[in-house]
Amino acid sequence: MRVALLRDVSGIGRRSQIVDVPDGYARNFLFPKKLAELATSDVVARIERAAARARAQGEKAADAERQLLERLSRVRLTITARANRSGTLFGRIKGTDIALALQKQGFVVHAESIRPQKPIDQLGDFQVPVTLSTGSTEISVMIVDAQKA
Repeated sequence: MRVALLRDVSGIGRRSQIVDVPDGYARNFLFPKKLAELATSDVVARIERAAARARAQGEKAADAERQLLERLSRVRLTITARANRSGTLFGRIKGTDIALALQKQGFVVHAESIRPQKPIDQLGDFQVPVTLSTGSTEISVMIVDAQKA
């Protein structure tokens, strides 16, 4: 019997898949637990429309991320931090600090996407990679002494 899965079923398939299962398994297990429904032409058409909508939304989100990466590649951040006379910071600049500075400039980037290649614990200019699902870029981050700024 051909059924459309309404949820992921271990060993059978994933949600929205059309699969062939034994008649008894469908009638006695899948249908009563609302895990599947009979794969009529209307059900198959509904699943295909939903899949097309999901693909379109995914493509739109990917385009938005590519545009964000393009804009981020031109960003130059300045972050103030306390430092001693030799230029060593009293702490480190982390991805969360950079994400907050980006947020102040109107960019929404999660801190997990920002991974400095080495710890930022000195004053100076740094190239920091930002990685999103569609690609990556580097942003320029300048760390200046808070007492001199």
